[in-house]
Amino acid sequence: MTISEKDLDSGDNASTGMGVSAQIDKESERRVLSKFDWFVMPQMSILVLFAYLDRTNIGNARVFGFEESTGMSGTDFNNISMFFYITYIIFETPWVMAVRRFGPGRVLAVAIICWSAVTLGTGFAHNYRQVVACRVLLGAFEAGLFPALTFVISGIYPAASQGKRIAVLYISIALSGALGGLIAYGIQSMGEQRGLAAWRWLFIIEGAVSFAIGALCWVSLPGTPETAWFLNEAERNTMALLKARDHPYEEATVKFSWKQVGLAVSDPLVWLASIALFCSSIAMFGFSTFLPTLLKGMQYTSLQANYLSIPVYVLASIGTGLTTYISDRIGRRAICLIHSPILVMIGYAVGIGSSNKSAGYFGMFIVGAGVYSYNTVLLTQVGLLPNMNYFLLANKAAVSIGNAAGLAASQIYPIGDAPRYLVGNSVSLGFESLALACVALIYMLLRYRTGQKKKLMSQGIESNGKEGDQSLDFDYVIPMRSSPSSHSADGADSLAGQEHYTASVSQRTHSLVDSTPSFEQSIGGMIPTQWSLDLEQLGQTETFMQDIPSFWSLSYHDASVADVADIVEPGIGNEAPSRSQTQTTLNRHDRSTSFIGYSNESDPFLLEHYPYSASDELDFFMVTYRRPSLQGVSVGHPPIHFLQSKPQAALQNQEAMGACLALKNERDVLNDLVSVEMGVALLRLYLRFIFQNLPIVSVAKLQEDEEEFIRSTSPGVLAGMFALALPFTSWDEQLCLDSAYSKPDTSKLWQISYCCLQKGLHFPSLSTIQTCLLLLNTTTFDPVAVETPFAWSLACSVLAMAQSLGLHVEPSRWKIPEDEVRLRRRLWWTVVVEHSWRAVTHGRSTMLRDDDCNVAPISYADFAGTDNPSNAADYFISFCLLTNLVNEICRNFFTLRAVSRIQNLTDILDRAKPLQRSLYTWLESLPQSLRLDQVPDTTEEIPDSRASLHIAYFTAHVLLYRALLRPIVGQNFVVVNDDETAHQVLQEARDFMTTLIGVYEKYKQLVKEGHNLRQDTIMEQVFAAVSSRLAPPPA
Repeated sequence: MTISEKDLDSGDNASTGMGVSAQIDKESERRVLSKFDWFVMPQMSILVLFAYLDRTNIGNARVFGFEESTGMSGTDFNNISMFFYITYIIFETPWVMAVRRFGPGRVLAVAIICWSAVTLGTGFAHNYRQVVACRVLLGAFEAGLFPALTFVISGIYPAASQGKRIAVLYISIALSGALGGLIAYGIQSMGEQRGLAAWRWLFIIEGAVSFAIGALCWVSLPGTPETAWFLNEAERNTMALLKARDHPYEEATVKFSWKQVGLAVSDPLVWLASIALFCSSIAMFGFSTFLPTLLKGMQYTSLQANYLSIPVYVLASIGTGLTTYISDRIGRRAICLIHSPILVMIGYAVGIGSSNKSAGYFGMFIVGAGVYSYNTVLLTQVGLLPNMNYFLLANKAAVSIGNAAGLAASQIYPIGDAPRYLVGNSVSLGFESLALACVALIYMLLRYRTGQKKKLMSQGIESNGKEGDQSLDFDYVIPMRSSPSSHSADGADSLAGQEHYTASVSQRTHSLVDSTPSFEQSIGGMIPTQWSLDLEQLGQTETFMQDIPSFWSLSYHDASVADVADIVEPGIGNEAPSRSQTQTTLNRHDRSTSFIGYSNESDPFLLEHYPYSASDELDFFMVTYRRPSLQGVSVGHPPIHFLQSKPQAALQNQEAMGACLALKNERDVLNDLVSVEMGVALLRLYLRFIFQNLPIVSVAKLQEDEEEFIRSTSPGVLAGMFALALPFTSWDEQLCLDSAYSKPDTSKLWQISYCCLQKGLHFPSLSTIQTCLLLLNTTTFDPVAVETPFAWSLACSVLAMAQSLGLHVEPSRWKIPEDEVRLRRRLWWTVVVEHSWRAVTHGRSTMLRDDDCNVAPISYADFAGTDNPSNAADYFISFCLLTNLVNEICRNFFTLRAVSRIQNLTDILDRAKPLQRSLYTWLESLPQSLRLDQVPDTTEEIPDSRASLHIAYFTAHVLLYRALLRPIVGQNFVVVNDDETAHQVLQEARDFMTTLIGVYEKYKQLVKEGHNLRQDTIMEQVFAAVSSRLAPPPA
């Protein structure tokens, strides 16, 4: 079944883009885009190459008789170059409109055929007026090239991948010079043929080849990406989903806004970028058109001028590709923008300062190495501005102003300045100097803006009333890894450095959630889901594991590790050196301050080794670590650390809560978002995939009458169930197609749940408990996201409400329906599981007390009435048993009193061994269906629930090893307990890590065999995160 473009375009693009990620297999996406790289990108490169051949071949023709044969003199040659750019600029906008109306394939073919005919006709021109007419027409037709190519690239590739493809086009521009010189050399060598001068054959041959390419483009270039002839049916479906996800044609539907025009016109950054592009384009256009002229002026023959230009252009191609690669690789575009004009300036300076032709020729090599790369990097940079309207205006302004440079470049090399053309070279050098100055000004501007933002944020100001990159929510530097050393001190170092921008925490989080849409469902929502915020930065396991040895041997005075002025050196062993005595309040009204508990993912013992400043602060992107203790760790004085959010981190929460409070009738809003038919399908998906993790509804009532269940159930509960089931629409054929273009907005669903929860807190009912539990399983809704302090408050509130409703009391002897008895028991144990794991991830002590609950352990009887009670019961019962073990581990090793008192390895081992044996017993007693070494007996590719269970098991082991390693490894990671037992513990920790990596490799093998392909990326990242917790220091 094909997903048509019409189907996808008929819905709400915003919601579609956020939702269809769940339906896109990563391997399929890679395969589809790879096909476009093989079939489309080479064609586009050839088009650019021949377009620039036809544009700049007058430079080659000039050195073997073109001017003389057509009766040109004085500045006539310069004028015909200028006339080309006049129509090129004028007709760019009509071509853009044509591309949107008729599609890039047909428009490109028409443009190529027309300009190739003009090029061919130039070979038969006999006077100046005819040449002018040809050049005017050539400019008009070539103006359609880059708008069409840009449209093609944006319609195929995600934004993050477009810069490299555009760079390929600029490399083709440089290669056109090399190929043009080679062709000109060959044609000039054959001399006059059939009564036509050699320069005429240059235009005729190149025009004829371009004409043939245009005819092929009519057939070979696809009209739209999703109908490409080289894609099979499944790949076309994938391409249609990619289009819906990435909004590749959003430019055509962006609403015009005078406000955005005003922002672009008044922004110095846009003007500086445009001026920089104009200045650098003077040299680039002059170099492209007049290089053979310059070489001939160095006393080379006309034949030599053509073939000597070949290696210059080859070096220019290599330089452009290398600069672009380095720019993306190191994420520091400022370096590349600085070195390119410097090379050009040096090259022209050599040509101006020396009359020696070898020196002049060498100078052209230096110019070529930098003249094309500057524009490539700068245009990529402008393309990274945050707002879509803003980006379009800034990009078009910069490109248009850059093209206007062709008018000026055409006039800087008049024939009267021959042979050395000092004026033209001096003008190019001067404008390149201005381009370099623009880089410095842009750097200072971004540095100033970053400083102003930091100043406002330090004063507690949450908004400066500006939009786009000037908003407080936008940071010019996004670190490549989540580490202190990856942050620039002033934010301007990379000139908005990275390929991926973000305007806010919300956008960054959404982007990630979209890439792993079923993450919280696949792991059950009952383990440290806050890892999801770091998964993208952890990357592949192999790469991360390679970093571990160097991490454990950090030198804290190494500038490459910490970019902090004054670093406090931790003490050795149990010594507790004094720290700064300056007192700084933790009570900030504009910041949320959270104590970092000892089972928290950010281990306080590990944080002691972080490169804090002299004021005991450590800045990350949106948070600040604080270390308020007066001295280091010692017996009875465990490490104390706090995490403070920066003002803008709370802004998204406030906005989301404001949207919730604005809801008037939750039931009506929900009905507008989700039809009854879609709701029924989503409820079935919930029972199929989510219920075993959150068995919090009455299955009997739901299956008895699904539509009645929707009508009678709280909208907060329904909205949460729908939101959790949405990522699984791929496993419902009809729902998969429907949701591809009419998928409900997940954030709106969570807003409904949150609004209902706020209203139910004062008078709670079972539906309030259900809503709360559902909300605790989202990582996408800011007010209750798992990493926020409110998530722990909510986990405590749900326990308090459960006790208020008597869920902690065994109901088996009550006079209530059996189905309600089962529901209450499942609800209580779900509350226990959620509360316990939130206590672990937040580093808090659980509020549960064994002597204040008499509900019997969860059993298979509590799942009676479900379609497949054993599967759901197996999973949930096992999870409850493991949760009890984790609670015991935390009580023994991670309470504040336990951390303060337990320092002896023998004591810890005595406490840990029974718990470790209990963990192994739990693992051995797992039902066969839940064992990790058991291949699923189903051939259907559905999410595998075993993953979350075993990750939770590994997490419990991690907690034990963290406790065991504390007395062994002292400050600076020196082994202070150098006895045989300590080394055995270290070796056991290493062995366990090896086992865990083996599990991961086993999973990869299952993936290769075709099992659970959709979770490949998720599991790969999750196991990387878990493995990172198990790395002991080297012996």
